[in-house]
Order: sequence, then C-alpha cells, then structure tokens
Amino acid sequence: MKQENGLYSELYGQGQDVVMVHGWGMHTGLWRDLAVRLAERYHVTCLDLPGHGHSPMIPDYSIDGLCRALLNAAPEQAHWIGWSMGATLVIDLAARCPERVRSIVVMAGNPRFTRNDDWPTGLDPAILEGMSLNLTQDCQAALLRFLALQTAGLPGAKGLFKTLRQRLLECAPADLDVLRGGLEILETADVRHAMRQISCPALVLLGAKDTLVPVRSGEAMLALCSAAQLRVIDEAGHMPFVSHPKETLACLLRFLPCEV
Repeated sequence: MKQENGLYSELYGQGQDVVMVHGWGMHTGLWRDLAVRLAERYHVTCLDLPGHGHSPMIPDYSIDGLCRALLNAAPEQAHWIGWSMGATLVIDLAARCPERVRSIVVMAGNPRFTRNDDWPTGLDPAILEGMSLNLTQDCQAALLRFLALQTAGLPGAKGLFKTLRQRLLECAPADLDVLRGGLEILETADVRHAMRQISCPALVLLGAKDTLVPVRSGEAMLALCSAAQLRVIDEAGHMPFVSHPKETLACLLRFLPCEV
C-alpha cells in the first residue's frame, strides 16, 4: 500500500499489470477480494480516485483531470478494469492514450449513463437528481442507501449489504463536492466517441439485473466498438464482483491474457 504520484494505491501479486478503478463514492476496499484473486496471476494496482478513500482531491475534477491523475499513478502499460464511473474513465483514457492500455474491461459501465433520444439504453436522469438531493441531507447515509439499492432483490442481499457496508466504512466518505462532481460526470459524460476509437481488446461485463446500467446497453456498446466482446452474468446486479465473485473472476480470466 502506498501513495503513488498523489493517489493511494494497493498493490498485489506479480505478472502483467492490471489496474482497477472503482466507481462513484467508493474506494478500493470494496473490490479488494477480487484484486487478491486476480493477483494469483497478475500484478494488480488498485487506485483510489481523487477525493475518495485515502487519495487527496485534485483541482480539476473533470474526466480530463481524473484520467491524467490515473495515468500518472499507473504502470506504463496495463490492462485496465473500470467499474461503474470507473468504466467511464477507463473508456476515455483508452482512447486518449492507447499506448498505455493493453485491454479494457467495462464492468457495469455505460459510455453514457443517462438516456436521451439517441441513447435510450441509459438511466433516467431523475434517479441521479434524487441521489444528489439525498447527499445534501447526509453523505454517508446516501452512500449506504446506494449500496442497499444495488443489493436489494439479490440472493443473500442482507449478507452482501453487511459486507459492503463494512468495506465502505473503512474510509471516511468523500466530501460533498467530490460526490456532487462524480454525479455530474455520470449525468453529463458521453464517451461514446472514445469507445468508437478503441482498438485494444475490450470486455463489456454486465449484470442481468443491474438497475443502473440496463443489460440491453451491452449490444449498443458492441455496435460502438468492434473490438469488444460482451459477457452477462445472470442474476447479478450493479456489483457482480460482490454478488457473483466466482463468475466475475472466471469472465476476467477468460478475457485477460496470462503469461506463464
């Protein structure tokens, strides 16, 4: 564990480099178990986004600023796994700096999170507006409510939520400005143009019961990126690495190359 060029990182294993980027309001602790399993074959770097977990805030909290911070803290060349908002960033940096990216995994991500007339496979913007309103009342309670929504209706939901709550509370919640900035990115970011430019191998990994990223968005992403392949985990929601860790790991190991 160390501070890497301003961002906090957790390092595991050895082999080809894999970088993992978490989603809105979270930190690396939520998918540490998956990182440890991947580390049996790869050198894994988990990065806390600026203003999240143990990483300090940066002045430019935009996609440009976040991607620069990630690239500055990452190995020179790596496979990148982005979950939720992290997937938005991974798509963008793969188009921005293709020489730094060997492959990408878009896990429970969408190049445009909110729907409009030409992207009907997005989320209702009113949901993000409601999340923003909840933040003004109690940031930590809003994040826990977000986790509860992502586990509701899944097998073992009570145990899943307990585990996620414990992991989330390892760190103080991101402050209100950071959380609002992340929601603004989710509401306004459109990296479909970047996805069209991606030439490296790409895996789109979705949960069939995801309430934030409709599973039908997978086919829409394949239409944008000819290099992509799609895997859907039945019965999984927005956090397949928590609810279905074995299936998630199997999908990743089938996709990522492994030098023996």
